[in-house]
This record gives sequence, C-alpha cells and structure tokens, in this order.
Amino acid sequence: MVHLINNYMKVGLAYYILLSLLILGSCVQSEIPTGGGELKKGDVEADFVISFSKEPSTYALNNTKEGELKEVTVLAFKVSGGSETFAQAASTNEFIMVGEDKQFTVKLKKTTDSHRFVLIANANSSIAQHINTLGVEKDVLLPKLIAENTGKWDTGINFKPLPMWGESSTTHPIEKSLSISVSMLRAVASVDIVSNLSITKFKLKEAYVYNRYTNGRIAPISANITNLIATAPSLPAIPNIITYPGALPTDRAPYNDACKYKELTTGLYKPTAYLQELVYQIYLHEAAAPATDNHLEATCLVIGGKFNGSQTTTYYRVDFLDNGAYEPILRNHKYAIIISDVLGEGYSTPDEAFEQNNKDQNMKVIIVSWSDSEMPPVQMGDYYLNIDKSIITLASTANIGKININTDYYDGWNYSTTIPATDLTISRSGNTLTLTPLNPGNINRRLIEITAGNLTKEIMINP
Repeated sequence: MVHLINNYMKVGLAYYILLSLLILGSCVQSEIPTGGGELKKGDVEADFVISFSKEPSTYALNNTKEGELKEVTVLAFKVSGGSETFAQAASTNEFIMVGEDKQFTVKLKKTTDSHRFVLIANANSSIAQHINTLGVEKDVLLPKLIAENTGKWDTGINFKPLPMWGESSTTHPIEKSLSISVSMLRAVASVDIVSNLSITKFKLKEAYVYNRYTNGRIAPISANITNLIATAPSLPAIPNIITYPGALPTDRAPYNDACKYKELTTGLYKPTAYLQELVYQIYLHEAAAPATDNHLEATCLVIGGKFNGSQTTTYYRVDFLDNGAYEPILRNHKYAIIISDVLGEGYSTPDEAFEQNNKDQNMKVIIVSWSDSEMPPVQMGDYYLNIDKSIITLASTANIGKININTDYYDGWNYSTTIPATDLTISRSGNTLTLTPLNPGNINRRLIEITAGNLTKEIMINP
C-alpha cells in the first residue's frame, strides 16, 4: 500500500520579552533585518518552530524538499480601527533542527500595538523591493508579492524551494511572551503522473504543460481560502501566460514554449515494469479555468509514451476536469494523474494532441486532486481510496460529523469500528458517513476504519 501524506505545516510562534528592553518605534529597512546577533534596545526575540509531516509520501516531492526552507520573512502589520498596515519585518536563513522540527529566531521591535503576522517563505527577492512601504495596507502590499518561474521548476540538485505563505488568525502586541500557530500553504500546485500499466502495454516517456502561468501571487486573496483550502485561484493583477498560438496550419513551426518534462531514469523513482512515474518535477502556479469552453485556452498536459511495444512515441492530451468541466489549478493542491488504460496510439506530435479535444484521446486517466490541508488518498494498483478528513471532532451530542469517501474499487468501500452503537450512531448515504455522538466522552481517540479491497484508511474521533 502506498500512503500519501498531508504535507501542510503548523508553525508555532513564541515571543520572549526581555524586561530591560525600552519601547522604540517601528522601523523598516531597505534590506530585511535578519535574525541572530546581539539584541539591541527595543528588540524582541521571536522564536519560530516549524513542524513537518512525518510520514513518507509518493505522489509529491519528499518532505525534505517540499518543506525545505531557504529563508523565512515575518511581516508584522499593525492592526488599528479595522485597518492593517505594514509596520516592520524580519528575516532569517538560519534554522536549527529540534527533533524533526525546525526552529529559527528573528528580532522584532517591541510595541504595545496589536499586530497580525504574515509569514513568507522562500521568496525574499519578491519581498525586498517592497520592504520600504511602511504604513501601506496589507491588502495593498501582499498582492505585490509575486513568485516567478519562466521555465521548468528546478527540482534537481539545485532545487528551488517552494514559495509559501501563512498568516496568524489572531492579533497580539509584541511585548510579552505569547505563542501563535500559523499554517503555511504552498503557493504552487504539484502534478504527478503515474501509469498503472505494464511497460509492454504503455511506456511513459515524457509530458508537456500547455498554457502555463509563469507567475503567481505568494499570498492568496483571503476570500479564496476556506479552512486552509484554496477554493479559487488567486491570480496576479497581470498574469503572465505562455499561451498557445492557436490551431495553425500543419506546416507551422512546433510550439516550443510548452514546458517539457521527462521521466526520471536514475534513483529511487526510476520507472519499472509495473510502476511508471513522472513525479517530483511538475510544479505550477495557480491558473484559471477558461472563461469559455475553449480547450485551446485551458492549462493542460500532453503525455508522451510508447503504446504496445512500439518504438515510436505518440502523444495524448489530459485536461484538469471535474464532471466534464474545466477546473482551475489551485495552490497547495496535489494532482495525481493516474493512467488507467491506453486504447491505442496517440497523436504524432505534442501540438497535434494539444489541438484535439480531450474526449478524442486514446488515454484513460483518473485524476485525483486534494489540498495539502486535506487528507490525501491511498492508491494501490488500479484503485484508489479518497477520504476528506482523517480527524473529526465530536465533542458533544450537538456535533454531527460527516465524512465523504470515494473509491474506484469495483466492490466499493465499507467501514468498521469497535465503538458501540450506544455511544455513536453511524449512518451511510451514498458516499457519505454521518456520525452522531450519543456519549462523546466514550468515543474520544477511537477509530473508524474505511476499507476498499486491500486499501485502508483510519479516521480518529477528536475530543
């Protein structure tokens, strides 16, 4: 069984105030102040501890890479009269491992004013040009923080760390010891391609991204985030898109702006006869779904491979669809493209495959998408099991919980639990389980097991 892992991070923020510090005004420098060194009068040490997921993952970069920190900047916004204005910033590139967590320290100016804290990781170059904008509104400053990547994301030896954003849900003065928890969301989406077919049936060779965005907002539009999940793309004021020039005559030059990826040929993830993967490579900025049902405007993939032992690579278009409708590409989401069947050879060139409607392709895929703030699916062979949460809170009889479950296993899914029916009522309707607690104190930390064939996921009831 392959376990996929929820990779979003919890950030604990603790401020330790030295009693001898004097209150000084806020300041912003042309270069972001860095952590470390001796404290000056009026400085406050802010210690951050970042926790990462501990389980291994398959349909994503490993946790070491996805959670890699090159630098982190703390932006402090003064909260007053319903407005939030930029007051100060501090950055560091020095991190200490504490167990399996990372800790770092920055210095902030002591103040009795309440502040909200925005954390930006791996994007100091985007922040530096705006660091002198003291007093600007948060909703004006954050949209200016843009990440750019004109070519393929560098996931090799010189791996380019993923830009991340997080924001405190509460506000505090910087004057006494306190602890703040912030969830960091990646500003990009990851796309992995996995073939469940034997190498004799279909040999996965390469993939292209068409109509790709080369820039993206680091901080999202607040209305587009619900419970740490992106529900709509947060696009820059001026998105940069490598757009397809349109269906031109067949003698035109090839569309060279498509971003090409090849299968890994060495290392742990080398394709094998029964597990072919093109993973750890494709990272995309958020992208809008086309305003009209025009497939030439949609961000999509073209997958190349050799069918049924052929020596010729042919190409198949794969779209991001939900019930036949084009979907946007969302930050902090993972998209697993599972090739379940190939019915015949594809088109002779990537461009030709792109120009065709997705419905005309000979490749059958299962697209499983989830936010890193949700519970990811498990997958084995041709089948997957997807559950929308791993923990559910049922603290009182007034709490009624719902769990959504999906699988493509031919016999569907089942559930089991050792919780007595006198303590918890479980009802099933379609792909939803409804949980009604009767004795909440008796079900804390108890488990419900969901199975589909040999696939298993557990749900824990939280006190």
